[in-house]
Amino acid sequence: MGNLRLFRLCLLLGSVFMLFLIILYWDEVGNAGLHLRTSPPAPPPPPLPPALAVTGPLVTTRPLATSTQLMWTGEDKGYAFIWDTDAFDREVMADPDQPETRPTKDLAARLQRPVPKPPEAGEILHLQETRETTASPQESEPTPTQARPSLPPTTTTTTTTTTTTTTTQTPTTTTTTTAAPTTSSAAHWNQTSKPPEPQRRDNMSVKPPGLALVPPTPPFLNLLRRQAGRRRHLQEACAADSGLDFPGKMRSFDQIPSQALDHLIVDDRHGIIYCYVPKVACTNWKRVMIVLGQKLVAGSNKLDAAPPTPYRRPQDVPSELSHNGTLHLTFNKFWRRYGRASRNIMHAKLRKYTKFLFVRDPFVRLMSAFRNKLAQPNEDFYRQFGLRMLQRYTNITQPPATAREAFKAGLRPSFADFVNYLLDPDTEKEELFNEHWRQVYRLCHPCQIGYDFVGKLETLDEDAQHLLHIMKVDHEIQFPPGYRNRTAASWEHDWFANVPLEDRQKLYKLYEPDFRLFGYPKPESLLHV
Repeated sequence: MGNLRLFRLCLLLGSVFMLFLIILYWDEVGNAGLHLRTSPPAPPPPPLPPALAVTGPLVTTRPLATSTQLMWTGEDKGYAFIWDTDAFDREVMADPDQPETRPTKDLAARLQRPVPKPPEAGEILHLQETRETTASPQESEPTPTQARPSLPPTTTTTTTTTTTTTTTQTPTTTTTTTAAPTTSSAAHWNQTSKPPEPQRRDNMSVKPPGLALVPPTPPFLNLLRRQAGRRRHLQEACAADSGLDFPGKMRSFDQIPSQALDHLIVDDRHGIIYCYVPKVACTNWKRVMIVLGQKLVAGSNKLDAAPPTPYRRPQDVPSELSHNGTLHLTFNKFWRRYGRASRNIMHAKLRKYTKFLFVRDPFVRLMSAFRNKLAQPNEDFYRQFGLRMLQRYTNITQPPATAREAFKAGLRPSFADFVNYLLDPDTEKEELFNEHWRQVYRLCHPCQIGYDFVGKLETLDEDAQHLLHIMKVDHEIQFPPGYRNRTAASWEHDWFANVPLEDRQKLYKLYEPDFRLFGYPKPESLLHV
């Protein structure tokens, strides 16, 4: 009887102890976020030399260190992530600063932060002339352990100082010889003096770790000014007193549902976040993301014994594979991977990574979407949208069941039917706009995410080259060439000829946030008789 009671007592104590461990374990998981153990903050980087600190705008690419492990396995249709969480914790979560996207007490004040202007060309030339008078770009200075070469005669300056000691009260004169700046082949300095500044070159090709110095040539200066202007315009439009109002403008990033973040593609290898907008060169940019992330292996010849290798050129990635959702890690997948820590990880990546998007004139984007998805026999879009448009906005009560039959019979939705579909209040009561004609502010949330780069399809070639240079991958890949049959803005009058004026004005009101956020002019000629 005594042994039985002792057994029950031990069992009870063991159960209580296990319950305590479980509670303690889950409490640690909730605080630390899925075993992301707290690590000491990384030491601050050394300050830049004064000469490098003023030589021009510094564009940070914020790449992760090479210790972060990211690879793909055969799970999830052949592609899945495996993370080194310790490395991620050290390199991403160690920064104690609050992310820019976190809600603040005054959201409008945060959105009104001024964007620094790039230096003028005259300032760059003045700095270069100053450097030319202080050091020669082709010569380097010896280290303290190297033999010092004989120096040619140089002009020296002798400084005399008087020091009084308390023991003898006798003035003592000390003479110090200081070499004046010269352009000799080597600079003489001893081990007790301050080490010389790093070598500087007129072409600004020396890059401190983690920073990319954009060459101060006139074309790059123009590109820098263009980006500064676009970001400044976006911040001003997102301000509370800008006069622009649309649903969700003043909400915080944490108030955005996870399913609405499905267009934010993350590349952890290069520290990049890309918000893709359909009909704005997104196929080619997805190809670029696949090549940068090495997420897809090119098929190899069975007769070739060499193992398959990842795609090296974006244009070699098949178009249908670029839109395969399993190849891209997007923010809406974070909850399934990281649970309650997903939002903290999103904030860390938004703070550390380079964020970019590309936009287009909203009306031209609608025309391109209609041409590609509804003006051609696309079976999926015809069954999902074309049939509905023909039934609601034409006199056809029983349209053909397939796009092939409908187009053969000459029955197809017109652009005016498409506009009626967009303006119909019942459309979004049934389902959200398709991504090909959904507004950009609903896809990419520009007032909640501080984008580092805003590209436009109208300047795609220049913007793509500039962005790849900023991300320091221009030596690895080239952006694929654009399509020749691209929808042009000059077609607007022909396309909108059969759209009533009242419907044009309503359509502009529906897409006005995209026009004003990204600086596209109001199409006055379409909105007035």
